[in-house]
Amino acid sequence: MRVDVVPTPDGPLRVSDGRLVDAGTGVLRGVWAPAVRASVALPGGRTLLLAAGAAGPRRFDLAAGEELPPVTDPAEVWDVAAAGTVLAGAGPTGLHRWDAGTGRRLGPVALLGPPLRAITAVPRPGGGITLIACDATTLYRWDATTGASLLPPQPTAATSLTGLAPAPSLRPALIGYDASGVEHRWDID
Repeated sequence: MRVDVVPTPDGPLRVSDGRLVDAGTGVLRGVWAPAVRASVALPGGRTLLLAAGAAGPRRFDLAAGEELPPVTDPAEVWDVAAAGTVLAGAGPTGLHRWDAGTGRRLGPVALLGPPLRAITAVPRPGGGITLIACDATTLYRWDATTGASLLPPQPTAATSLTGLAPAPSLRPALIGYDASGVEHRWDID
C-alpha cells in the first residue's frame, strides 16, 4: 500500500487507497481514488487537490468532497503541479496549462512537444513562479503565468529522470530522482 503526504493550506493530508486523511488529527477529509500529486488554494478559501490522468488533469474540491468537471481542451498528463492558480501538467505531448479553478486552458495547446515525465513549481526571488519540467535527461523552465520560456533546455548528468521537487533547504535548489532511485540536485538559478 502506497501512502503519500500532500501539503494543503489547511495542513498535510495523508493519501492512501483513495482515503484523504488529515495527517495531524487522523480525521477523514474525503475519499477520491486518483493519486493526488498537488494541491492549490484558490481565492475564497477553496482547496483543490490535483491528480494526473489520461483525459487531462483532475480536480477535487476538498471542502465539497466532490470531483470538479473535466478541464477544457484536455491532454494526457503524467504529472501535475500548482503554480498560484495555474494548473500545469507534463505528459506525452509536452507542458500544458489550465486555470485551476475554472479548468479553462491557458495559452496554446502545448508549450513544448517532447514527452515530459515530471513537473514542479518553484517561487522566484522577487516574485513569480517558475515551472520546471523534465524529460529523461533535460530540464526545461517556463514562467507559470505567461508560459514564456525562461532559459534554454539544460541537459543533465541524469539518464532517466522520473521526478522533480523543490529541495527542503534555505538555498533554492531542485531535487530530481531517476529510475534507479539516485538523487540529483541543481541550483534553482
